[in-house]
Amino acid sequence: MAEYYRLLRQLLDGLFATARFDSAVDQMLNGLIPSTSVDGVKAFFAARRADILTQISKPLTAGADLAAVSGYPHAMNATTGFNVTGTFDASTVREVKVNGVLAVLNVRNGTWSLARTSATHLRPGLNRFMVETFDDAGAHLDETFVDIWRDTGTTTTKGGTLAASETWTAAGGPYLISTAMTIGTGVTLTIQPGTTVYSANGIGITITGTGRIVADGTEFARIRFSRRPGTTDLAGRVFINGAALEQRFVWNDWEFNGGSQGIECTNGILLFSHSTFRNTDVQYISFHNSSFIIEDSFFQTYSQPAGWPPATYDGSSAFQRPEMLHGASGIPTTGYAIYRRNLFGHTFGFNDVIDFTGGNHPGAVLQIQDNVFTAATDDHLDLDITDAWISGNIFLNAHQDTGRSNAIDSSSAISGGIEGSATNPSEWSVFGNLFHHVDHAILAKGKDSSANTTSTRFVFLNNTVSKVTSESAYGSHGGDIAVFNFKDNVILDAPALVANYDPALISLTLNNNMLPQPWTGPGSGNKVADPLIDRVALAELEYAKIHRAEDYKKLWKQAR
Repeated sequence: MAEYYRLLRQLLDGLFATARFDSAVDQMLNGLIPSTSVDGVKAFFAARRADILTQISKPLTAGADLAAVSGYPHAMNATTGFNVTGTFDASTVREVKVNGVLAVLNVRNGTWSLARTSATHLRPGLNRFMVETFDDAGAHLDETFVDIWRDTGTTTTKGGTLAASETWTAAGGPYLISTAMTIGTGVTLTIQPGTTVYSANGIGITITGTGRIVADGTEFARIRFSRRPGTTDLAGRVFINGAALEQRFVWNDWEFNGGSQGIECTNGILLFSHSTFRNTDVQYISFHNSSFIIEDSFFQTYSQPAGWPPATYDGSSAFQRPEMLHGASGIPTTGYAIYRRNLFGHTFGFNDVIDFTGGNHPGAVLQIQDNVFTAATDDHLDLDITDAWISGNIFLNAHQDTGRSNAIDSSSAISGGIEGSATNPSEWSVFGNLFHHVDHAILAKGKDSSANTTSTRFVFLNNTVSKVTSESAYGSHGGDIAVFNFKDNVILDAPALVANYDPALISLTLNNNMLPQPWTGPGSGNKVADPLIDRVALAELEYAKIHRAEDYKKLWKQAR
């Protein structure tokens, strides 16, 4: 049955693909029968094809045969048998794994299931069951999850200043932080894999001195920071306030945060790895003069503001969501600031996905490597007075939001320059990235619309820029001098190479690039040619066809 579905899918995607079938019908029947009859043949086949696909190519879903309470499949403390169940694409999938365990497949119906018991497979609190699919070769295809609540009827209450180090266990939870907690010098809070931590409304944690949180989960025993099911509580921030030791959050899931941030790190050190932020509309993480590594993590698109998109828009907070991740005051001289292998949703309004200021040679500089940025209404990266290494990323769907009154405040994949009274330039090495469906790939901003003689430098090497939509592949606005070294790149489907280009202010050299149109400025070895890149595959990455950041997870897995 699996092989039959696979071959049937090949036919539907090949010989009987809609465009191919319609073309064949036109060649054979146009002029022989009425055009309405030709259209009828096409419509009949399209409906038939769609019906077959709904039977053999179902979406990946996950659930459980437990009654829902407060939005979760719900199990009490007693031993209860249950099944984790869902659907899958039987034409491509050969294995479904639930937290690493093979599920039982019904290929004919495109369903899967796995029998579990609450006492053995559920820890007190919220349990995430990761569901992954794999093809014949064992390659990862897709993933989703279902959260199941094991309700013990009790919580372990915590709060105040920890007098000594503690270890929170999965079996001892769920824990409820009911009053503000402080972790000070000499104290470590260790949170073990599979533990659930709830916070009362507005209640957070502050870490100072040599205090430390070590929250190291595992892939299938993740640590959960959430709220009590059935409440509307929003947790206060975790505030790393001058703490000298690394704070570790690994294989964690964060949600329902309130206040100003989920995590604020000031003069501290943070590792946030293999973790997620969901169901939160405050800034996820902010940094001030801190070292950090943010890696292999997912940041969900914020909820859409009511009334979005407005007919006209002047920056009103009613139509905005915050910058997802924000950095200020640079990086410690001997520190580090690294974003790598993450998947980012988007925010709304004038705010950026990542905004960062500071970090200049010869000290530590910002590193942004191998991430997937799915969309932006302002910029993916806004890097003023910031030196950065930017490589291996995928930048998609950066478009100025509709109705914006300030057309100059454009949307770009990477934007930056000099601001305020600063004189430090932004120096970027931009290497080996993909930019697709963006208003600008690079924007070199001016300094508060006034001229100065500081040189802002950009090296743009071995990148691919595809389908620049409204203005240019990169551009500049303002009075600063900018220097571009633009080499060994491929550009296609761009209506212009530059916008707001003034040779007196911008030194721009193009060497050995493949371009959609001639370049008459400095440089040599450029070629006007079609690179024959698969435009259909690129179009599948556009937000017109993919509406949720979660749907880019297959691309994210491939990119990693």
